[in-house]
Amino acid sequence: MKILLQTFSLAVSAGLAMAAHAAEDTFRLSTINPPAGSTDCRENFFGDILGKRFAMVRGRPNHTIRIEKNLIDVGLERASVANCSACDVTITRKGNFDSGRNGFLADRKGFVELEVNTPANTPTGDTNLILHYLGGGRGEYKLLIVRNSRVDSIEAVGVSNPSERVRLHGNNLDRLANNFSDFTRVSESDATITLALVNRVCRARTAELDLVVDGAQSCRIRDVRIPLARDPACPAEGNNPPPPPANPLPPPAPPRAQAPTTPNLLPALASPTVLTRPLGAVVTTTRGGMLPVNSFFCSGLAANTPSTVNVPKLTWGVSGVNIEAATGPNARFDVQLIDVDANNRVLDTLTLPQGFPANTPLLQRDNYPGRATTIRVVMNPRFQVGTGQQTFAGCFTDPDTTPTLDSRNLLIKVDPDNRIVESNEKDNELRF
Repeated sequence: MKILLQTFSLAVSAGLAMAAHAAEDTFRLSTINPPAGSTDCRENFFGDILGKRFAMVRGRPNHTIRIEKNLIDVGLERASVANCSACDVTITRKGNFDSGRNGFLADRKGFVELEVNTPANTPTGDTNLILHYLGGGRGEYKLLIVRNSRVDSIEAVGVSNPSERVRLHGNNLDRLANNFSDFTRVSESDATITLALVNRVCRARTAELDLVVDGAQSCRIRDVRIPLARDPACPAEGNNPPPPPANPLPPPAPPRAQAPTTPNLLPALASPTVLTRPLGAVVTTTRGGMLPVNSFFCSGLAANTPSTVNVPKLTWGVSGVNIEAATGPNARFDVQLIDVDANNRVLDTLTLPQGFPANTPLLQRDNYPGRATTIRVVMNPRFQVGTGQQTFAGCFTDPDTTPTLDSRNLLIKVDPDNRIVESNEKDNELRF
């Protein structure tokens, strides 16, 4: 995973004249390809940030940092992270560009790009990124190192309704601080959080949680979604009946039979989804090619030690609204899992011969035929190159194996034959 960090306010070596500049110095931090369910820090900032700290998740290699400021590249020799002897900081690029006004020296913008490796045992809390200049000059950035809070799976633990309560499993979950619009906390620990629904669910839908990491408001676990099943105790129309009037009128005549409400079918994907798909190009080594994969698979592994780990299941399917109109002997439809990169090859088909079973608005299936249940990986592998060694930071497939990986581009397609007339025919596909 890579983090892009752009900012300013670094002092350069003593005696260096700082010219005025036209363009405002900037700070940008974004997470590139964050592992599913893991902490993701993003922030955009322009202006004076001398008193601000910027969060970075520990235990993830290859953070890319970019700093833009007048003359910041002049005399730069090396960089380091304070109080972290194991943190590896490499200057990859530096130079200057025109900030856009007249092309004079006063408009010259300098930049520097660095790669930072923060091991899993990096101390959390306040620290500084230090730029070391020729002649003893220093420039310092305020950083905050945070743990990688992670949601690995979601379990329904309801009693009368499957989505009445849910339990999140993962690590460092007690570091999450936020309010849930649909749920309230029942209990929490490092490994689990149990949530209870605040209100009855009378229409099937998907709740999205925005989990904020305590102490770092820019760091969140995004895209954690919980399918909410309709509570069978709700009225058939999905709304609570209004209270009776103070002076009730005579009962109306029995209504005429009405056609059922038009249904809507939606692709369903359990979250978080940890896939074995490659996150980059093949890396050539002296033992063969290896592919970078989700850091989840190397959690807790020793460096340069090939290991076989389990692959979390991929759970996919369909959810529905107004399913009463998509239930019965004439309501057959299919749900397909498709490999888009392989000419839209259908990996698996979930067939519902009579549509949705009664009071069951969510139907799912695990994995697909041929999907690997284990994968052999290695964390930070090292290889002999001449008389020295080369280390590749990250999680990779074992170069001694030929793994079967998930596609980079998958698609869930509901009712591909358009057998069911829906209220919205444009939301039947979900790419992931």
